[in-house]
Amino acid sequence: MRTRRVKIDPDALSDLRTLHGWIRLSAAPRTANAYIRRIRDFASGLDIAAERGTPLDDIEPNLRSVPFESVVLAIRVEETVVTVVRVFHASQDWAKLLRRQVQTSRQKD
Repeated sequence: MRTRRVKIDPDALSDLRTLHGWIRLSAAPRTANAYIRRIRDFASGLDIAAERGTPLDDIEPNLRSVPFESVVLAIRVEETVVTVVRVFHASQDWAKLLRRQVQTSRQKD
């Protein structure tokens, strides 16, 4: 089993901040902090067996979706690095949002 370094993309960090703010307002700061900590701990565990989840090669090569509690992490699995690309609430149409993001980034290239 291969071990990889785990990185969190700036877009995923922004997603976590947004999620934290929403939970903080609707529940409590302590609840928000604990939930974001669980997500980050889960993401850190992607260093081993990162090939889990569902392949999203139709959106982008090496992209996978991995569910965790009420979120879906979009991750890119490469030879030595796993990058958490985005963190979506499971109720979002995350595949559509991710597809749109990838298409937009391709147009910029």
